[in-house]
Amino acid sequence: MHKFILDSIAVGPDGNKLLWNGTSFFPNSKINLYEFSENFDGWSDDLTDLHENVIGSGHPIDIYGRELTVNLIRKFIDKKNINLLEIGCSSGYLIEDIDKYDFINYTGSDIVKGPLVRLSKKYPNNPFVRCDILNSPFIANTFDVVVALNVLEHIENDMLAIEKIYSLLNSDGILILELPFNSDLYDNFDKSLFHFRRYNLVDIHNLSKSSGFKLIDLSYTGILVYPVFYLYKKFFSKILSLKPEKEIAASGNSRLFSMLLILERKLGFLKFFHAGIRIRAVFQK
Repeated sequence: MHKFILDSIAVGPDGNKLLWNGTSFFPNSKINLYEFSENFDGWSDDLTDLHENVIGSGHPIDIYGRELTVNLIRKFIDKKNINLLEIGCSSGYLIEDIDKYDFINYTGSDIVKGPLVRLSKKYPNNPFVRCDILNSPFIANTFDVVVALNVLEHIENDMLAIEKIYSLLNSDGILILELPFNSDLYDNFDKSLFHFRRYNLVDIHNLSKSSGFKLIDLSYTGILVYPVFYLYKKFFSKILSLKPEKEIAASGNSRLFSMLLILERKLGFLKFFHAGIRIRAVFQK
């Protein structure tokens, strides 16, 4: 059973007030989606369609990232019941991966409505909240784990977002971040995806120290692919000028890309290389 995670009272379709019991609203127990706030500064409906129709759940680096996320949760949290909040749950690919674990009480949040409506119907026993993390109804010291995969780059004031997440976590709670690596590679492709920035290692440390978090784990994904990725971003992307959906589809459908990620899983020594397409950080409160 979820804790009481909301500090607000919602209003149902009939105008009557609904109370939140941590899993659903009552007296209408069929409601498990709460709309609280929105912010499209770092997102758009078109970008949602891009993720739904082009990226989907099958991009190799996303599959790998979700696999690593689940492993990190099991590694750092030794509890029978975990209250987990995913910020930017979007189309629900992570909940598909963790739904089989009965010890995880999952709450999903995002700013877009369409995917949340579908998720709330597919997972009627899980709560979903439409909100901007900077303006959310969650109560402090509630969650054991907060997950934000490829989300922070879409938030203009990322430091404020990290501070907000810090307040939501229980003592010793962890935050799992996945972010695009190397600010020097920020280009028009990132702008088209509503990225405010890419991240270097120093940025990760600054977020950790300024918010009060401890950085307890750091890794990279897309290590073997990174040299080609770097050359493309630095020299060829402007020449080819591919649309975002073309770039994403090209990597997602590449057998070589998939094979290199499979090899990366097996080569443990690669963890000593501090470069990759994405950087993954685990913060602890």
